Amino acid sequence: MHDKWEELTEDGWRKIFVGRHTCPTCPVACGVKLKEAGRETAKIEYETVAMTGSNVLVVDRPHVIELDEVLNALGLDTISAGNVAAFATELVERGILDYPLKWGDVEGYKRFYHDIAYRKGVGDIFAEGVAKAADHFNAHEYAVHIKGLEIPAYDPRGVVGMALAYATADRGGDHLRAWTVVTEISMRPSLEDLVKLVIHLQNRNAALWTLVACDNIVGGFADPEAGTKLYVEMLNTLGYGYDYGRFIRLGERIYNLTRLINNLDGIYRDKDVLPPRFHEKREDTGWRIAPEDFKKMLDLYYRYRSWDERGAPTERLLKDLGILS
Repeated sequence: MHDKWEELTEDGWRKIFVGRHTCPTCPVACGVKLKEAGRETAKIEYETVAMTGSNVLVVDRPHVIELDEVLNALGLDTISAGNVAAFATELVERGILDYPLKWGDVEGYKRFYHDIAYRKGVGDIFAEGVAKAADHFNAHEYAVHIKGLEIPAYDPRGVVGMALAYATADRGGDHLRAWTVVTEISMRPSLEDLVKLVIHLQNRNAALWTLVACDNIVGGFADPEAGTKLYVEMLNTLGYGYDYGRFIRLGERIYNLTRLINNLDGIYRDKDVLPPRFHEKREDTGWRIAPEDFKKMLDLYYRYRSWDERGAPTERLLKDLGILS
């Protein structure tokens, strides 16, 4: 364990907290202003701290803040950038990639991110993301992505509902389509309940995002479903006649439409998979997701979704949803 790990804990960030900011008219004020060593940063997210910080063994706050500012200036996503950086560092460590980079190397990561942004040298390869870089170096066993999208900072070996959420998300390894973490930790649901939870969250969020709704507002309620119902009430002030059930049904229709589009692009069961690393044991806890357990989850998911064994919505479901006549 790194001797500076406490700097990246909640208590560590609280020490340099100076205030909050928010989007216009929003009461949540999720933005956090920080100041350290005379430098102030407008906002830094959990994902940034995890993926471009501890994920690559950069664990002192000033350097994490510095890398965040570099990535923001370059217009690079911090989740994908941190994942790509870790992948590149491991390739260097294994002798697969010849590039001046090592774990915790702040200056090396700044150079690497600039090379990606300007597609300079090997940066041109990594600018395409982990999946394309894995193709180039024939290093798929070390690449952590699903359907080409880099995985964020929730290891599903500890919260297995996220494994199913990542694998079945329509745009790849995305934690926003369904975020099961709090429910898993607080309630310890059964496997069947966990599968149903993933489906419900995917449907609910698909409906909410038609309203351009912010996740943090719904998530800020002690009961997120109460927040969803408030959105439905707000929608109905415009003359709509939705109730909660019909609103969730709308989300189900949307999610199945996106699956049909993915099917047209050749995405079926063989793409609803986890990266090999998640089937391996973690070095610290020994946790892993056994392939047979994941198959059981995916089978249940398809059954409850009314998808066939290939992972395609059935004709009966599409007619029931009004997608087919």
